[in-house]
Amino acid sequence: MNTDNTDEKYFNQIAANVQSCQVVKTKTAAKLLECHPSHVDTLCKRGELKKLDLGSHAKRITLQSIEEFLARASHGN
Repeated sequence: MNTDNTDEKYFNQIAANVQSCQVVKTKTAAKLLECHPSHVDTLCKRGELKKLDLGSHAKRITLQSIEEFLARASHGN
């Protein structure tokens, strides 16, 4: 049995999960998108960005959803 391939398989799975879980504050997302934080909230309500609720005062936007939003926007133009 080749454990190197198995280890690499699990490493790739973990790396993918970490990337999909990277988050930023709403204010940071707004800076990245060059818009107002209230617009980020609107995009979240529309389902165009993914917001994670980490507590009553801890809302975060996934970087993956920002990248996907930008990709969709660039294909629309």
